[in-house]
Amino acid sequence: AKGLTDVAQMFHASPNDGRQRVLIIITDGQVFDPDTQAVLQARGELDKERVQVFGVVVRKATAHTAIDDLAEQTLKPMVSVPKDDHFQNLMIDEVPTLVLGEICDPNGKFGRLVVGTNGSSSTGVNKPCKQHTLMGACNADSGCAWYDATLSCADTPCMQHCEEIPCRNDTANKCAWDSTKGLCQKEPQVGCDSLSAGECPKNPKCELSKDNTTCVDKKCLHDTEQGCVADPDKCVWNNIDQECTEKPCNH
Repeated sequence: AKGLTDVAQMFHASPNDGRQRVLIIITDGQVFDPDTQAVLQARGELDKERVQVFGVVVRKATAHTAIDDLAEQTLKPMVSVPKDDHFQNLMIDEVPTLVLGEICDPNGKFGRLVVGTNGSSSTGVNKPCKQHTLMGACNADSGCAWYDATLSCADTPCMQHCEEIPCRNDTANKCAWDSTKGLCQKEPQVGCDSLSAGECPKNPKCELSKDNTTCVDKKCLHDTEQGCVADPDKCVWNNIDQECTEKPCNH
């Protein structure tokens, strides 16, 4: 119970920055806590802080033993409801994939409770960066950054700064300190889809759609040759100008 209370206090002291709050309890044996009322009270404190509690019993053998069953009986009361959805009994080798690897996957057992099926969180927070498949959408998210080397979206390095001064000093990653939320994020960027037809040409990263009605992201805006040639939009790298451009049409 004390451990759950400590976690609740930790989340209470953390900035309410819109990220999901998740606690995963992993055990390979019985959970000893004779004070049932204290456990329930601690669980209530976690609920107030919007923390989803997941439980995992780790076993060594394929078959379930009496020890595994006892561990399940004592751990389940600590997890969120519905309890069967917030609980798994796994082989130790399955934990990296089925727990850690799927916690942000909307198709995973735990992930579908953390992330909604449409990619947005079930509680309205921002979706995980890896679910942004387009560079423009990724860069418009203050918590994400696009990586040419892998053609994928991941957390911005700015999120690693926990204090204001290191955050503001990180100009290479264009970090900005949010004093309201108490966290470091990327400087806000205006998405092309929010610009009018008149404003669109003024942004070097945007262009009008073929029918000139909406503003869209320009293609082939990669800074590296690796990202350029790997782009499915048929981009070509110009070695002379060291820039990525659209491959000319041969027809």
